[in-house]
Amino acid sequence: MVHPLALLLWVAAGLSVFAGTEVLAVAIVVVIAVNAIFASVQEQQAERAVEALASYLPTRPRRSATDTGRSSTPTTSYPGTS
Repeated sequence: MVHPLALLLWVAAGLSVFAGTEVLAVAIVVVIAVNAIFASVQEQQAERAVEALASYLPTRPRRSATDTGRSSTPTTSYPGTS
């Protein structure tokens, strides 16, 4: 995915070349490259964090959605109930 700021920097680099300031254009392209490196490293770290968190999740649910954990027949009778 291309970030809007990176697109803006590419436009700025192009305009710098058009204006005749190639040194500025090179500096902007270097900033784009450094930003891309940091973004990819951050994305890899985020993927590893998600995988680590996923290992804490159970592989299957403990109860089904219809199971309330209570039996359908009462095991204790109370006064006044038949």
